[in-house]
Amino acid sequence: MFDENFSNNDYEFTTLDNVATIKYGKGLPRKLLTSNGFPVFGGNGIIGKYTDFLYVEPQLLVSCRGAASGNIIESYPKSFVTNNSLVLEWKDYRYYEFYKQFLFANPLFSYSTGSAQPQITIDNIRDVPIPLPIFDDISNLTANLKSISALRYQKTVENSKLALLRDTLLPKLMSGELDVSNIDI
Repeated sequence: MFDENFSNNDYEFTTLDNVATIKYGKGLPRKLLTSNGFPVFGGNGIIGKYTDFLYVEPQLLVSCRGAASGNIIESYPKSFVTNNSLVLEWKDYRYYEFYKQFLFANPLFSYSTGSAQPQITIDNIRDVPIPLPIFDDISNLTANLKSISALRYQKTVENSKLALLRDTLLPKLMSGELDVSNIDI
């Protein structure tokens, strides 16, 4: 959808490194992962939790190791990002939602190198062409996308809480520790 609508616009183009600082995440040995804390994003999503976070705001990540190289992931607020991802730190964060949708529609798989162990480096993607619209032209779009993203994140958090509740109650119900036979529904 975004790709089709985008192609009908006459935006100027620039390169990815002109609109974002591209950095590797930080190394974090698996043995330091904890059961509580902030989400840790690896190259293909959440891999655990940690006591600290690197970014307050959500970030766009590019998987940079293995078969997922080039995949675009969005981290959660207050997350740690490992060095299996490249972090795109936008120079003007107002464009975040626009670029997120653009990159979701145009992942960077074709910039991966290596056959035995595919990878993407900063040099591989720094010159990726990316649209540079005038912000006033996309301000309504980005406001709508931001509202949708906030709702999506809220539902993700809610789903996680419901899954935790299910995982807590189900074993107790199955073992007979909890009895709900007298509840009138």
